[in-house]
Amino acid sequence: MEYPQRTLKRHGINAFLQVVIFIALLCLGYLWILRFICSATRYSESSSTSSAGLSASDADGLILIDHDVLSCLACRFPDRPVHFISFGSDRNESENVRVYMAFDDDRKDYFTIEYGNEVRAVEKFRVVPFDLDGHSFFVPENVDRFLWSWKRSKFVECLNLDMNRTSHEDFQAVALEVSKLRSLAAGYGVTLTLSSGSLLGWYRECSVIPHTHDWDFTINVEEHSPNLIQALEMSSEIGFHYVYSEPSNCFQMKACLEETKLDIFYFYRNDTTGWICGSKGKSRVVWWYPPIAEFCVGDLLGTLVYVPCNVEEHLKVNYGKEWRKEIHSSDFACAENCANIVRRERNEGNSTLPSRFVNRCNGYV
Repeated sequence: MEYPQRTLKRHGINAFLQVVIFIALLCLGYLWILRFICSATRYSESSSTSSAGLSASDADGLILIDHDVLSCLACRFPDRPVHFISFGSDRNESENVRVYMAFDDDRKDYFTIEYGNEVRAVEKFRVVPFDLDGHSFFVPENVDRFLWSWKRSKFVECLNLDMNRTSHEDFQAVALEVSKLRSLAAGYGVTLTLSSGSLLGWYRECSVIPHTHDWDFTINVEEHSPNLIQALEMSSEIGFHYVYSEPSNCFQMKACLEETKLDIFYFYRNDTTGWICGSKGKSRVVWWYPPIAEFCVGDLLGTLVYVPCNVEEHLKVNYGKEWRKEIHSSDFACAENCANIVRRERNEGNSTLPSRFVNRCNGYV
């Protein structure tokens, strides 16, 4: 009769141990959740108060830019050097801290960062103080926006070729207006990327080709945002003219900033090829491009612009090997002369391609 008693006793001990372990795990889980809530609340409170944020260049201390740490501000520091930037002389690096120098130019709308052997550039941003693991530093006020920008921050220098122009126009005010559209799109997670003649003007001569009549942009179809389109239609600063087709197939938008015309094309791609479509009435033209595997940034008259990192590959496809040479716009129409035209299509009968006119741009055809 002793064996059943011992068995019951052993089972009782095991059950007790299981309860103790369960309670211990429950307490640890509660403490971790409590730490996460407190940390997130502390960050939320400081970042939600606009008066608490200050320009990153005015921060008297290190600014955290490390992707992994910013992605989990409730977590402990990783067992590797954590990346910070500094706008001053604070380079107190250690085994666990790596500091990169950042620079602010009042004439530009972005910060530059010497990131190892690379130069990076991001839209100017604000920061708030933060504490973690006994360390005090600053973090971007809008962490998600910063991480989005940082992913696209490799800086590409334009060539600044002398095109022997007889007259020089000042496009700085126009570039500043276009930067508002860039920032608006970025707020919805959309990378407004220079394309065609606008890409050529920026890369070839660090400016705008004076005899062009509009600005060309692409948006990767994966970043389609109905909210951005709605914001464009409701904007008091940006006129919205029309949309052609549907986002799933050869989508195109036309807008304007005062006297500046904007053509925005959706960029489609498969594993080997990218393409955009231009539509008007019953006609459509399809141009092919190399896929945009990665976005970079450049400087256009003091403003940040998004560009394909493989910019020369795009220009060669678009304009041929002689893309550095000047061809006047009066002698060149991309719908007829661009080297990368795949096909021209025309709807037969009375049908036209789907379109929706808003017509808030004077004189836009």
